[in-house]
Amino acid sequence: MTSFGNNVEKQRFRTVHEVKGLDVLLARPVPIKLGPGRESDQRGSGALNLSTEKLTDGEFPSVDPDLCSAFDLKIILDRVPLLTRNPLRGASGSVFEADPTGFAAEQFRLMQRRLTNVRPEGGSVLLTSPGACDGKSLNTHNLAWALAEAKQSTLLLELDLRRPTQMKYFGAQLTESVVNVLSGEISPAVAVRRLDGLPLCLLGLSTPAENPITLLRSDALQRLIGWARRNFRWVLIDAPPILPVADLEELLPSADLVLMVVRERVTPRVMVERAADRLGKRLDYLILNDVTVSPANGYGYDYN
Repeated sequence: MTSFGNNVEKQRFRTVHEVKGLDVLLARPVPIKLGPGRESDQRGSGALNLSTEKLTDGEFPSVDPDLCSAFDLKIILDRVPLLTRNPLRGASGSVFEADPTGFAAEQFRLMQRRLTNVRPEGGSVLLTSPGACDGKSLNTHNLAWALAEAKQSTLLLELDLRRPTQMKYFGAQLTESVVNVLSGEISPAVAVRRLDGLPLCLLGLSTPAENPITLLRSDALQRLIGWARRNFRWVLIDAPPILPVADLEELLPSADLVLMVVRERVTPRVMVERAADRLGKRLDYLILNDVTVSPANGYGYDYN
């Protein structure tokens, strides 16, 4: 057994790691004991009645794919404006577009299934990392894509306001952003955009915010999270890294699950330990990024 720090140890099975007794999402899920008030959310559980359901205050009906037909789901999501994408603006961050049948896409599909097994009802999932360049935004992007591919309504919420990257992955530029929402200038329903062909919506920003900590401490953040919970089965939060800034602390109370992304062979051991200590019991799962699986095991895989 190779030591990977006091809190993280690398096991013989390459895709199994533990952080304070918590299994990696890619390996096997463990029961999660949520704190008071985190056992459930406010999403509706009844079947949709599109003939009588009236939209109020910039919202649309909650979408439960177990109770809502594909036709109904399309009608609801068609109310959200499409994201205008420009392939020349940047390379897609989606492995589902680059290589939908490849090994990387299959790993995110596996993560989607594990996540759905842990929380069949959905919820808010926050992805973070010890520092920059660990791959948290790319993992958030592709996990959101995998959930949407499985017909689960998903909102990708970019709240790393100092270093936003999601619009680069989508090859898009926004005129109305999550910053406008947090500033109280517009409602979330005005700023949200959807991806064509999938129940995947996003709220992001194209340039860094000028006053991120002020925005994250505003009452508008809680209103935004509440709106997202009511209207989507899954809310994936691309959050700031753990160690460099204090921004993450403002987001942790809004998360049902917290996932930490670590880049194999890159993230320093001391940073992993410090980040795990800072999150404490709020850390639910670890995702090991940039893993190489030997061709001798049947796959050749080197995903960055």
